[in-house]
Amino acid sequence: MHHDEESAHEILDALSYIDPACLSYQEWVDVGFALHESGLACSIWDEWSAKDSARYHTGECARKWKSFGRGQGAHVSAGTLMYLAKQAGYSTMGEVFDWDSKVDTTIDKPPSPRFSIAWADEATPDEMTSTEKSTVQLSKYLSALFDDDDHVGYVTESWTTQDGRRVPTKGSYDRTALQLRQELAHAKDLGAVLGDYDADTGAWIRFNPLDGRGVGNANVTEYRYALVESDTVPYEKQLSMIRQLKLPYAAIVTSGHKSVHAIVHIDAGTDYDLYRKRVEELYAYVRTQGFEPDTANKNPSRLSRLPGARRGDNQQSLISVGDDAEFKSWSEWIDWRAEEDDDLPEIEKFSSIYENLPALAPVLIGTEEHGILRQGHKGMLAGQSKAGKSFALLQLGLAVATGGTWLGYPCTQGRILYVNLEIDAASFAHRVADIASVKQFTGDWATRFDILNLRGFCAPLDKLAPKIIHKCLKASDGKKGYYSIVIIDPLYKIITGDENSASEMSKFTALFDKIAYSTGAATFSVHHHSKGVQGTKRTMDRASGSGVFARDPDALLDLSPLVVPDEEKDALDGATAWRLSATLREFKEPEPINIYFRYPVHEIAGDEACEWKVEGEEEPYKRLTPKEREQRKESRKQDKRDVINATLSMIWNEKFKHRCSAKDAEPVTLAELTDAYAEASGREASERTVRLWLRQEWCALEGVGTGRNYAIQRRKRENEKPQVEGE
Repeated sequence: MHHDEESAHEILDALSYIDPACLSYQEWVDVGFALHESGLACSIWDEWSAKDSARYHTGECARKWKSFGRGQGAHVSAGTLMYLAKQAGYSTMGEVFDWDSKVDTTIDKPPSPRFSIAWADEATPDEMTSTEKSTVQLSKYLSALFDDDDHVGYVTESWTTQDGRRVPTKGSYDRTALQLRQELAHAKDLGAVLGDYDADTGAWIRFNPLDGRGVGNANVTEYRYALVESDTVPYEKQLSMIRQLKLPYAAIVTSGHKSVHAIVHIDAGTDYDLYRKRVEELYAYVRTQGFEPDTANKNPSRLSRLPGARRGDNQQSLISVGDDAEFKSWSEWIDWRAEEDDDLPEIEKFSSIYENLPALAPVLIGTEEHGILRQGHKGMLAGQSKAGKSFALLQLGLAVATGGTWLGYPCTQGRILYVNLEIDAASFAHRVADIASVKQFTGDWATRFDILNLRGFCAPLDKLAPKIIHKCLKASDGKKGYYSIVIIDPLYKIITGDENSASEMSKFTALFDKIAYSTGAATFSVHHHSKGVQGTKRTMDRASGSGVFARDPDALLDLSPLVVPDEEKDALDGATAWRLSATLREFKEPEPINIYFRYPVHEIAGDEACEWKVEGEEEPYKRLTPKEREQRKESRKQDKRDVINATLSMIWNEKFKHRCSAKDAEPVTLAELTDAYAEASGREASERTVRLWLRQEWCALEGVGTGRNYAIQRRKRENEKPQVEGE
């Protein structure tokens, strides 16, 4: 994937944070691959690699560069490079906050550390050395890891590199586990079965079965295990940590030097992508627990130390064959982790609370009889440009701070945090002061009105939410409920993902739940209208984007413009007229309120506005003639078709067009299209309904074939101009 100039600058900036001397060989290769996939030059990799003078060899980068992209499997992306850079202290523009401490309220956070190197037991020399014969150790290892007919790869020979390091050869791979065990049963030592090896260097074995034709990743017949070892954790504490982590190991072998090798169940069968995913998950987990793994061990054909062999003055000892492991498979270990990481509330028996129901959250805006929002709940105000939405929510915040009223609704006095993402800090302060002046506020209300100015510091809400939570809890010494309400203005600055995607917006709006739950405060946000006039839409459908915006808040308020008759405009003296409607979850839906916006405040309008209509609103249906009713019915049908067509066209262009242009492409199925429509529109439609649309001439797509051969394609129109690639 080739990046634009801005992205290239970001990648190069990130690269400058990475010290090649601190990387393993595999990480160094990954950096080169990432630069290659980003469309950057080999010379960049070469110049950067030269900083590691101890390992740099002229021409090595160029030779390796030519091999990138030739192999099968997933390629390394720029994300890998960015990860390594962030580990070294790099941060993107969206992460430049200078917060006081780390936050433990992250969304989709990694597991919290349960173990500490400092508290890990130190193994004794006896625990790290086996007293069994070398042939017995290897035989037990083979029985634990391999089936009888599995081919086993092992290495007893090595060669010396230019810098004096001893590295293993490819070794042997022609015998099965059963053959090796049978020979070991009658042999006096390992050399009698495997051949002599250099006792100063040791011997190696591949922990995954091979096909007997080679030793590469492609020769692995089943992706059963991965190697976990660390060169940074103190040697005498590694065994204790491996057991504390409850890794599902099949064997543990000492390296005869400074590390312990845990051969861990991955159980990915023949699925290489699943193997890679699980190994990454395994390494990420042990890293969070303080056990920094050697990431060069990711390959399924990787060599590990062969148990029983000598290495200098030490033995590569078999410590365990998994019989003492608490978990014997990947799935058992994952289930345990899910249980340990479960921070959900416990299941509650209704019978235990039925006779003594919990109290409802106090009303924050309004009363029990005529309420808008409760403490700790979520509200959203949607409106079009120039409606004064920010001013309306500033007035709401001030009403809470003063214990006053907001558009006729009494507010419970409390502390407010206004997260200002858009307005210059000085301008924002003047807005607050202007409203306070017009309202003639007195007293200590300003001590309850707090501001978090984040213009220039915006980040997606999944990054920002934990930091807002941290700020709220820090202000209250960790106590929930310090703020009565947190107002976030506006939404578009922090939206994560596509606002038209139901699934992505569900994740986004869930972050407001996290803020409300973690702080005890109500949340209120500001969003804009969709395009076009709003009078023909239901109030809950006027907010831009997915229908999730309408369904998620406990209180959805809509501010839509009123059409003021020409003869009445002069009387407004420059004010604009609006109708505030509410869709509520906890309270009875109130009658709409007509209001004027006269800078900088909103005020309730008089009776004259009751006859005015929202822009685009039609005459009451009962006044239409039969012909007009039919015309309106057809018009609505056409509008609905247009919306469906636009959605289907968007889905085709963004999801299926590129796929279908490929040779021997998989056809698009009815089920795929139906699911994609539900996700894009936020509305469910049955396969039968979608098939019905595809039969209509107005539909941009059509179905062809029958039965299992039924597939979706773009409808071909007569005299349709052929599309040019890239249009």
